[in-house]
Amino acid sequence: MRISIENAIKELLDENVEILPAEVKETLSFLFDTEEGKECFNDWFQNNSMNSEEISGVDFEKMYSKISGHVKISERKSVSLVGFMRKFQKIAALFIIPLVIGAVTFLYYSQKSNRELSNELAAIANYDTNKVFPLNLEYVSPPGARLKILLTDSTEVCLNGNSKLYVSRDFGRKERRVKLNGEAFFDVSRNEKQRFIVDAGEIDVIALGTSFYVQAYPSEKTIEAVLLTGKVAIEYNAQQIILQPNQKYTYIKDNKEEELSKNIDTKRYKAWTDGELIFEDDTMEEIIRRLEHFYNVTIVVENPEIYSYGFTASLANCSIEQIMEYIKLSSPIEYKIIKNEIRLSSRK
Repeated sequence: MRISIENAIKELLDENVEILPAEVKETLSFLFDTEEGKECFNDWFQNNSMNSEEISGVDFEKMYSKISGHVKISERKSVSLVGFMRKFQKIAALFIIPLVIGAVTFLYYSQKSNRELSNELAAIANYDTNKVFPLNLEYVSPPGARLKILLTDSTEVCLNGNSKLYVSRDFGRKERRVKLNGEAFFDVSRNEKQRFIVDAGEIDVIALGTSFYVQAYPSEKTIEAVLLTGKVAIEYNAQQIILQPNQKYTYIKDNKEEELSKNIDTKRYKAWTDGELIFEDDTMEEIIRRLEHFYNVTIVVENPEIYSYGFTASLANCSIEQIMEYIKLSSPIEYKIIKNEIRLSSRK
């Protein structure tokens, strides 16, 4: 039996309610899964609002826990986390606290064991189109997940696991500037009057309207930029390098050297956003780095010669166990998985 939208919201906000009752879940399903429900919520939204004082004491972690009882998260495949994020964005857009100024929601996610908390995450959400627009300083994709974002200029961003995107409150007024810590794919909306700038630490990646990949994890030895379409400029030390499609720029942090690779296959730099990992005679050292970010695991190598082994494969929507089996079958490597740690050893 369904209950009123008002009562469903009250149950979400009530800190004494640990688990949502069946009638609340039924109401959420109705509002979230049916066109009639969306229309009902739209009518309710137009006539109801809450001010900041009313939400100042809300425990968003507890609210998330209650909502996650309605959303079933599959742990079998890493790619399922993307589906979870999309569904949670929809639920957040539908149910978390409409404000007087418009459809402002707090998108809060946490799993204490392997999620990095972001206390400054906020979004303006359009519940009809499932588009989430950054408003505050920091957007976080937790380890083992991928997070897709639509910026206010219609630029699409996909963050890989353990990545952060910082967006200025003034984004789009005088310039379009973001700062990246981690790995992301950008499909930039064209604007001849405003450059799109990705601050990647030591370098800036500058575009007008294009699609490109940037890897700028602070812990990595290099910063990489790969151009798929359009044109971008790499700015470092007051000098610019112009990238053409199918070119890759690499900045080596230790010696501050730059490298430019031409005629590369760019498919792998976009495929991961859809859950596909492509390896083309990559060394295990590179593969380990990518797997750790993608699946939120720690990989320990017991025999150093393993780092030099090569591996080629295209693996779509596979679990980490499946990938390790592929590696085992194609190379002299044994593996052992203990919770979030994988130990690799040479086969004797």
